[in-house]
Amino acid sequence: MTKHEIITRLHIKHEIPRDVVQQIVDGFVEEIVQSVQNGEKVTIKGFGVFTRIRKAERKVFSPIAQREVIVPSKYVIDFKSSKNTAIE
Repeated sequence: MTKHEIITRLHIKHEIPRDVVQQIVDGFVEEIVQSVQNGEKVTIKGFGVFTRIRKAERKVFSPIAQREVIVPSKYVIDFKSSKNTAIE
């Protein structure tokens, strides 16, 4: 399911104008990303936890350059789902 599909389903289910639902969903995602980028842990009970982790520097083979190149370390957003979200 895409963000577009989520917005459409919420629009139909709750009979809220689509542009309002779009602003809410965009704001929700933006708040999560900003909080995690600032080093905060975002917990949504019954859904999961978003955290920021550091991926270490690593070597990879570049088929274009035909040699190993170093990918620098970087921070990424990690998500761990809640135990309550398991699909049966």
